[in-house]
Amino acid sequence: MNLDFLQQLCNNWPGVTTDVKWGHDFVFSVAEKMFCVCSLEPPPKIAFKVKDEEFEELSVRDGFMPAPYMARNKWVLITNPGKLNRNEWEEFVKQSYELVKSKLSKKAQESLQQRRRNQASASTVTSAKEQGAGKVERTSTKTKKKNSQGQKSGAAKKKAKSKTATKKKSK
Repeated sequence: MNLDFLQQLCNNWPGVTTDVKWGHDFVFSVAEKMFCVCSLEPPPKIAFKVKDEEFEELSVRDGFMPAPYMARNKWVLITNPGKLNRNEWEEFVKQSYELVKSKLSKKAQESLQQRRRNQASASTVTSAKEQGAGKVERTSTKTKKKNSQGQKSGAAKKKAKSKTATKKKSK
């Protein structure tokens, strides 16, 4: 486990921001609320929030301890990152994100949901544009051919009708 892995993992979730706090800790937050802290100085140490019922058990587990200053909020500090496999890291950090997110105001949670929908629709629109780019070009070519053959576009037809109507009124 390293910082690059954590960044790749956390950047997939809506509303995640990162910051360096206290001069030597890389912090992952959601809506400005911390959910994971990684030391930038060796040896690597990572802290995150856990469920209330898991806190006591994890606090005494080998390679874990209650997180300084944050134990009252049910945070654990991992002093030996090698004690967890990749799947466990993903589960614990995602769980921490979800726990912190669940404590946000309804308005903040709705904002995160909207961001997720916007990201999903933006990726759908992008892929649709990529797939349909050739169709758009063919359509515009047909329109150009019609116009080059002397047929009027819709806007030109409306303009001609309005000129005719103006001439009839003036007579």
